[in-house]
Amino acid sequence: MAGDTYGGIVLPPQTAGAPVAIDAAANDPLLGALGSFLQATCNAYGNTFWQTIAPGKSLVSQVKLHDPEKNGFDTKDLPALYLFRDDNAQQSEWIASDYRADTGLLHVLWVPPDDVQDKRRLRVPSGNLVTKIADSCLERGRDVTWIVSGDTDPQAVTSGSQVLLFAGCEWLEMATSKWKKIHIPMLDGTAKSFDALEIDFHFRDLLARDITQGTIVNKIDATFVAPDEGTGFGNLTLGEQIFS
Repeated sequence: MAGDTYGGIVLPPQTAGAPVAIDAAANDPLLGALGSFLQATCNAYGNTFWQTIAPGKSLVSQVKLHDPEKNGFDTKDLPALYLFRDDNAQQSEWIASDYRADTGLLHVLWVPPDDVQDKRRLRVPSGNLVTKIADSCLERGRDVTWIVSGDTDPQAVTSGSQVLLFAGCEWLEMATSKWKKIHIPMLDGTAKSFDALEIDFHFRDLLARDITQGTIVNKIDATFVAPDEGTGFGNLTLGEQIFS
């Protein structure tokens, strides 16, 4: 079957997925849209390989919009994606005199189920698969497997919805991916470690003002004129034409 390739990873053509609704519970469109997009694309392109390791299971079973080490973790959700912004890397700044944006770092963790060592080592190549799917589909900006319910873009039916549009994000760029250990606090005061693939993204949210609403602050009224320069016709309003 033909399809895109990324290194040795083959991403075969897919058919349109069922319309999806974006989770708005966290009041963060970037996390909601990106989580939904990654779940759809990872499962579409990666389930065949993943089910050779975990028959009948999806590559991404659940999507959670929080840091699992701080705000809740349940092994029944695994394999799961956890998405959250880095609180120490977000900054609002003026990019230009009329161009203000919020830039920062977004973490995505793919956490597979815990298992014995022999089965864990079989999952290590899955990290490369998840990374390649995420980077390939986000580079394109849309995928036919992810169509947002109510999307009025006529191209969505054949090409999928535009992820940045629904994320409310100006741009999103993958930075790094690596395996790490996350440490989940237990009720008895101890902590249990889980393998997690961490993919980091740089992002920028743009502030866009609606100039038709409210009062413009620091408005300057000015009238520009051009001197007659000896014509005898008097000062001219800019835009008028001088005839010789």
